[in-house]
Amino acid sequence: MNRALASGTKGENAVVGCLRPIYPMAERRAKQGSLDRGDIGGVAPGVVIEVKHAPKRYEISEWLKEADREGRNDNADLAVVWFKIKGTQDPLDWPVMMRGRFFIPVLQEWTNDRRHAS
Repeated sequence: MNRALASGTKGENAVVGCLRPIYPMAERRAKQGSLDRGDIGGVAPGVVIEVKHAPKRYEISEWLKEADREGRNDNADLAVVWFKIKGTQDPLDWPVMMRGRFFIPVLQEWTNDRRHAS
């Protein structure tokens, strides 16, 4: 296995490890080339997670385009990029990035849940 592939696998496994306590069916997905549907599955229907581990450069535009493409391939409602940043090991400390069109519904749901909890 080449170094980049091994690093990607390590990052994907780390993300799956932090998701499993909440989403026991979380798993790494097999690569499917141009029909790829994201790196992590089994979280929730309509969610695509693309993982980037130890990038040499932060290619945000390309990462978002990749997540968009994989989201379309999976007919997903939400596509995110979960990426490692320098100096962090725990995926819970890594940023998760999404487009504004995905963030607004998440924010609205969170706001509604908080209102109903009061």
